[in-house]
Amino acid sequence: MLVFPSDPVFERRIDPVFAVERSVARELGLSTALISHDEIEAGNPDASVDAIRNAGSSQKVVYRGWMIEPSNYLKFEEKLLSAGLDLLTSSAAYREAHQLPGWYSAFEDFTPESAYAATFEEVEGYFAQGPVILKDFTKSMKHYWNEACFIPDIGERAHARRVAAQFTELRGAVSGGYVLRRFENFVGTEVRSWWVEGKHVLNTPHPDTPNEAVDDVYTDLGFLGEAVNTLQSRFVTVDLSLRSDGAVRVVEVGDGQVSDIPRDEGSLTVLLSALQKATQ
Repeated sequence: MLVFPSDPVFERRIDPVFAVERSVARELGLSTALISHDEIEAGNPDASVDAIRNAGSSQKVVYRGWMIEPSNYLKFEEKLLSAGLDLLTSSAAYREAHQLPGWYSAFEDFTPESAYAATFEEVEGYFAQGPVILKDFTKSMKHYWNEACFIPDIGERAHARRVAAQFTELRGAVSGGYVLRRFENFVGTEVRSWWVEGKHVLNTPHPDTPNEAVDDVYTDLGFLGEAVNTLQSRFVTVDLSLRSDGAVRVVEVGDGQVSDIPRDEGSLTVLLSALQKATQ
C-alpha cells in the first residue's frame, strides 16, 4: 500500500503534488491511503494509522510524501506495528539513508570528505583551511550560497561562524546537527538515481533542474551497488554530479520515500512497478 499526504486544508483530498503519483499507483493495481503529514510531524500518528488500517489490512506500507523528522517517523512506525501493519522502510533504515552520518561511511570513496557533529563549534575544527560546504544532517541552504552555505576558507573562523549563524537562522530548526563537506568543483547538472532492493532502476533530473536531460554518463552505476546494499533501506536515492575532472561523485543520499520525483507518468510507472515487486 502506498500512503500519501492529504491536502493540509481538505483532509479527504490528496496533496496536489502527489495526485499524479497516486493515479499511476492505482493504474498498477496498488492500494492507496491518505495520511496527515502535519499530524505525523507533530508526533500524533494515530489518525493517520487508522486511515491506513481502514483502507486495507496486513499490507506492506510504503510512504511517499514530505520529509518527516526521524523521531516522528519512529512514532509512526511504532503505531503502525501496534496496528499489525509493516513499513517497508523501518525507522532505523529511514534515519540511516535520510541523514548524512548514516550513509557517509558507505559512500566515503565516492563523495566529498565530510565531518559532522551536534554543534558547529564541535565540527569547525575538522578542516584546518580551504573551501567547504555547510549543511545539517539532511539539507543545505544552497539557494543562499554565499550567505549560508559556501565557506571560502574554513580557516577564517570569524567568517565561518557568521555563515553558520545565518544558516541556523534560515533553517529555523537544524536537523540532527552540522556537517562540513570539502568543496569540490562540480560541473553540469545534478541527476537523481533511484534504487530499489539494491538495484538501480531509474534516473531522473534533479528537482532543482527538472527540465534538464540526464547525461548518458550515469547509465552504468554498478560501481555504487555495494555501497547502496550496505544500507538497511530497500528504497533509496543517490544524487550525482560530475566533478571538473570527469569523476562521477555522490552529492547526496536520501530515503526514497521522501525524495522528490518528476511527475511524468513514465518515470512514475518504472519506480512504482519496482516498488510493487519489492513488496510482493
